[in-house]
Amino acid sequence: MSYKNYLNTQVDKCVKNQNLPHPPRNVDSNASVLHFKQSMFLNKKYILLDKAVTESDEPFLFNEETHVDKPFDSSVQRHRFFQNLHLSVPVPENRSEAALMTDAARLVQKMRPQLKEYHTSAQKREFKSKVANIARIQPSLVDFIYSELAFDGSAMEYPEMQQRFRVMSLGEYGLFAPTNPYRQAALRFTSKIPIQHKMQGRQLRSRHQDDHYCAALFKYLKCKAIELQDDAILFSTDDKAKVPVGEPGTPISTGVRGRVSLAPAASELCSLDHDMKAT
Repeated sequence: MSYKNYLNTQVDKCVKNQNLPHPPRNVDSNASVLHFKQSMFLNKKYILLDKAVTESDEPFLFNEETHVDKPFDSSVQRHRFFQNLHLSVPVPENRSEAALMTDAARLVQKMRPQLKEYHTSAQKREFKSKVANIARIQPSLVDFIYSELAFDGSAMEYPEMQQRFRVMSLGEYGLFAPTNPYRQAALRFTSKIPIQHKMQGRQLRSRHQDDHYCAALFKYLKCKAIELQDDAILFSTDDKAKVPVGEPGTPISTGVRGRVSLAPAASELCSLDHDMKAT
């Protein structure tokens, strides 16, 4: 019964927090600054972080992907990492308590634009309601706008779309190009797509996991043609052939050489030989 009561208490607490018109915890009221002394001995798990702090002249946010060997397995491991934190970075000594508090306040204010808060569902509903009274906007786009303007760090409803919007906001075009040209979205599409008319300049020389098998098979075909002599004809045509020859009644033409094609602007148009063997 005690665990059941605990779960019910947690549910009531979450519901109450999500209905608040402000974040349950904000940076101004809940931020804290810890002071550490310089350490003469450095644990190997702090080497990457120590190097980053030493080389940087400005404060930065901790990132598990770059400041530790591998991401933490649990929140307990993360807590112990910072609980036992020690770095070789020189720290001014004999500072007064007033100087420590002043430096801490300045540090929080300097990092304030990078410190996101976790907003409640009530705050998001209010914002979406105001936007809906002005214009009809895609829900995932409204979430992205709110997250960017309000520095909201809570989970979004459309994480994949949020990532695509974030890439687009950095100048990447064409991520939302409609795939069906007959839809209404295609008629209204006005964004830029980085493509160009290009001509294949050279053949792509690339190995394949089955290239040895194909070479051996082609060798056996030639040996079989020699064995059968007048009863077999073996011929081969590729994309550079002047006469497109294929199966009876089915001529082929790859079209990869001698004409321009649409290709991404940042890529090189090239391909493998399109060989066709028939016996």
